[in-house]
Amino acid sequence: MICNNLLNKQYLISFPKDENIKELIKKHKGPNEDSFKEFAKLQITINNNSNEINKDNIFISAKNWIEFEEKVELLSLSNSSAPLSSKLLENEKNIIKEEEPCIVFLFSGQGAQFNPLIFELYNSEPIFRETMDKIDEIMKIYLGFSTIEKVRQYKDEFDPELNTNQMITQSILLISQISIYKLFTEHWGLKPTIVFGHSFGEIVASYASGMIQDLETLCYVIYNRGKSQQKTFGTGKGMIWVDLGNEEFQEKFCTKFKSVEVCCILSPSNVTIGGDKVELEQIVEQCKLESINTKVLSIPTAFHHSCQDCLYDDMMKLQFKSYPPKADIHHISTVKGTLFNKDFYINKEYVFENLRDQARLALGIKNVFQHIENSNLGRNVCFIEIGPRQSLLNYIIKQTPPLNKSENGNNYFKSVKTFASLTRDKGNEGIHETLIQCFKQGYKNLNFLNQLN
Repeated sequence: MICNNLLNKQYLISFPKDENIKELIKKHKGPNEDSFKEFAKLQITINNNSNEINKDNIFISAKNWIEFEEKVELLSLSNSSAPLSSKLLENEKNIIKEEEPCIVFLFSGQGAQFNPLIFELYNSEPIFRETMDKIDEIMKIYLGFSTIEKVRQYKDEFDPELNTNQMITQSILLISQISIYKLFTEHWGLKPTIVFGHSFGEIVASYASGMIQDLETLCYVIYNRGKSQQKTFGTGKGMIWVDLGNEEFQEKFCTKFKSVEVCCILSPSNVTIGGDKVELEQIVEQCKLESINTKVLSIPTAFHHSCQDCLYDDMMKLQFKSYPPKADIHHISTVKGTLFNKDFYINKEYVFENLRDQARLALGIKNVFQHIENSNLGRNVCFIEIGPRQSLLNYIIKQTPPLNKSENGNNYFKSVKTFASLTRDKGNEGIHETLIQCFKQGYKNLNFLNQLN
């Protein structure tokens, strides 16, 4: 069990550019780590009202004196005002942009379902821990066991059960995504204008947009979705990522390999295919001969494939209440490519379409950009992948429209940035890096003072 005191609390602290931080250390450093907590809270109180933070301020993310002093020393050596918590910012102009950015949350699908660093956040952030525990308790009613305790037993994200047991896979991904979402929105005040999701992530995103309004309903839908999809496991099907566009793949392979279908269109030049494993192996060999990159996915079924047709009756038995999306949240479907609205929102029919039809992430990304421009939602855009680790951001980069290189340019977008919530090696610090980046892009509503609670 986790100890209730937050010994691993990591603070994100801002300092004026000309602050003599080493003198502050001498003044406040005590013989134990409690003195660091008091120091961090004092500096946050003094310097961290987001409406007053100067554009040239320095940010430091640390959980103890050792880490804090190491980063201060790095600052001294580099003689740089770049935020210390992020290597990504070393070449970034330290300027807060004038226009408020459009914040877009992309909820990832399966394939990036677990990262052990979620437990770093669990140990340090109360709202993250409370959310994880709450969803875990709800899912325990269906599963008969704690998903959190189950995944604690895994050595890493590559444990086979994470790909072969859909109830665990979808449960831990749900728990992670909603906990990250609430940490950003309710604790830090980072709120999206647009949400969308890839495959599984689209169902979770419906909670963010208000189409599903309570966690009990969301857990009910996710559990039944996973339980049904488990039925298609072990039927000789598989999936492969291919470094080809949809049309090019269809032309090369689909007439020859009858069981193979394009399941996910990830970008104009990348697809995921599914079908009989024997035929997939033949495609892999042919691609090798033609120097086409492929990756065999460790999933013993084919999502978004006709083998999922057998799940229709299961999905039609679902009974849950849903609503049109919130007026201030724009949610774009990656099945239809259109905006959810008062006449088109999630229901049991759509849940089936979400698991059976092609997952058209590329279309979703394209239409997000079009919607931002058509609705004039902001020339500076920050995409944040909501998931345990990065898996989809490269597809956004591939479809980023041309940017203005000057104030008088003819293109709509000025800047497009992509950020992960967590990475394989950064938990709290990954969250802090994303927050700093969004602040530097002009997002003014971050609540740094919530760290004092």
